[in-house]
Amino acid sequence: MKQYLCLRTLVAIYFVASLSALLYWDVRDRYTVTGDEPHYLIMASGFIKNKRFEQTSPYREEFISKRIYKYGLAPQEAEPGPENTHAVRGPHGLYNVHNIGTPLLLSVPFLLGGVLGSKVFMVALGSLAIVFIWRISGVFSSNDRARFFAILGVAVSLPLVPASGQIYPEIPAGIIILSGLYWFLTSNVYRSLFVEALWACVIAYLPWLQIKFGLVCAVLVIAVVAKIYWESRSLRRILPILVVALVSCLLLMSYNYYAFGKITGPYQAGAIEFSKTALMVLMGLHFDQNQGFLFQNPLLIVGLLFMGGLLSRDRVFALLCITIFLLLIVPNALHPNWYGGGSFSGRFAWAATMVFWIPAVYGLLQVFELSRSVFGCLVVSSLVLQAIFYVQYVFMGRDLYNKPASVPMEMYSALYSPISRWLPALYNSGWAFGYGVNFVWLSFLLICLVAGFFFSDFNSTDRRRFSVVVLLSTGLAILIAGSVSDHGV
Repeated sequence: MKQYLCLRTLVAIYFVASLSALLYWDVRDRYTVTGDEPHYLIMASGFIKNKRFEQTSPYREEFISKRIYKYGLAPQEAEPGPENTHAVRGPHGLYNVHNIGTPLLLSVPFLLGGVLGSKVFMVALGSLAIVFIWRISGVFSSNDRARFFAILGVAVSLPLVPASGQIYPEIPAGIIILSGLYWFLTSNVYRSLFVEALWACVIAYLPWLQIKFGLVCAVLVIAVVAKIYWESRSLRRILPILVVALVSCLLLMSYNYYAFGKITGPYQAGAIEFSKTALMVLMGLHFDQNQGFLFQNPLLIVGLLFMGGLLSRDRVFALLCITIFLLLIVPNALHPNWYGGGSFSGRFAWAATMVFWIPAVYGLLQVFELSRSVFGCLVVSSLVLQAIFYVQYVFMGRDLYNKPASVPMEMYSALYSPISRWLPALYNSGWAFGYGVNFVWLSFLLICLVAGFFFSDFNSTDRRRFSVVVLLSTGLAILIAGSVSDHGV
């Protein structure tokens, strides 16, 4: 009974934090839909009103009513076309370049509650991320108290709290992926064929959210099927999963062929770019002071320290997590709409961050067993930092949107303004690779990762000593970064 109380409390805290931010912003008219968000909602509106995926009518209605985007996407008399929409002309009309998975999820919420109703639904959906990371943590530990505080620090924080109310597919994708990883971990638990087929439908929905999630979907399906067959030798169990995945794939290809004239969808050459900027973005999604998930929530650095321990505990599961993490973050780093364009900082790392929760939670649970005081210091300091961040981005007007490469360094930081020059900045490839602070932090994080592979073999005394070394190294990295930053950009 205690575990359900802990989970309910976590979800309640998440709802209070996320909904309070969302409703406060709505009253203050902040963070109204922008970027790709209006186009997802226009698609949702079209599905409900017109019962079809063709986009001419819903865009025409939006141009006139400005119900979704009050500033207007185009003049009221404009005819929808590729030049004033996010759609292309295919063999059967105007079809949106964005995948239909997210708008399908939002169709009923948009019908019932408009833009705000859709955002509230996204927040509600985000609570499932807490549920699945809680379930996964139960595989690592039976101590509900430790699990509660570990997840409170890791998940009820940036990026999930502010991101959950945004109209993008990354959070739903992260939730589905967490559910798939939990299924993989607990594949030996008896579930009916209907439940497993339904779960397969959820996993197979990933490429409907965005085609780039297709590889992740394939890896998850193959991993789950292989593990189930290895454990049970039952073709009867794996056949429905494979059939569901195949049918979903064929349906998606059929839609793409009908809408765009090719099974791969509307994507053209140039959707990925190998360049110095792409390398910078790949690094920045990890540790840029605005974009990097390790700086949005520094408690996740524990995941680096315990990656080796997770590999030692369950090599196959850890390798699956690493593979999926890379499949999520690398393609986003190569996309020339750097860092996600007109969206919140870190958006291109949201789904990958949710996967990274797993080694972070595992690591914190190990710390709890080794030293309750160290565990308490880590969690409390993280909660205090997240509370400071929350006050800044909710009530003090700190801007969470992506900053352009042209912004001066002194105006770049969203959350760390007083010490921004001591922290990594990877947003302008013209000077990022010559900025010494970036390499100080890169070296520190690599040392944490490499040291973690030796961590699992240490005894308790050695681990405590190692914790002290890591804390001292963190302070030293900050001091060195401060010294290097004096040279400026």
